[in-house]
Amino acid sequence: MSFEINLANYVLGNVDELSLIDICIDAIQEGIESDHLLIVASENKNDSNVFELKENFNKALKELSVNCPDKKKAVKILLCFWVKKIIDSEISPKEGLDKIKYNVYDKYEGYNKDKNVIGDSLKIENLMSLFRAYGDIQEPYIEYEGKNISEKEAVEILNKNTTEEAEKYYVHNCRSSHGVCAVK
Repeated sequence: MSFEINLANYVLGNVDELSLIDICIDAIQEGIESDHLLIVASENKNDSNVFELKENFNKALKELSVNCPDKKKAVKILLCFWVKKIIDSEISPKEGLDKIKYNVYDKYEGYNKDKNVIGDSLKIENLMSLFRAYGDIQEPYIEYEGKNISEKEAVEILNKNTTEEAEKYYVHNCRSSHGVCAVK
């Protein structure tokens, strides 16, 4: 994953402080250079002091003139990342919705419970409806447009609808999200 995606995951709490080591290793592999990135990347997870890791990581960000995204920006970065993975068939639509639900929506909505419709504050209510629909497939009786369908047919329909919804979300919300946390 890119440095930007890793930072967004860190901000939302999808990874712990020891993962800063992996984040720095990934950044170095991307060609990003900083003395403190090297310091953090060279740490051993079993022997690391979390406070020193965070301090050196923050120094690395300062050296790179990079600010961690706030929660709202981190959410946008990860939403765009996961819907793009769905669109590009790099992950299944179901897996993508799971990532969006548990690694983005649940992390963000806890701070924004002001909306009545699930996903509404992020404009992903349709994606969250599709997420719930995958759970309904486990029901013994599956009806679609007034007729009974098999579980396989239901999954195919949901996969198609999820990909289409991901494409709509991407077109309307993600075109300008690249470089949100780009290294200067």
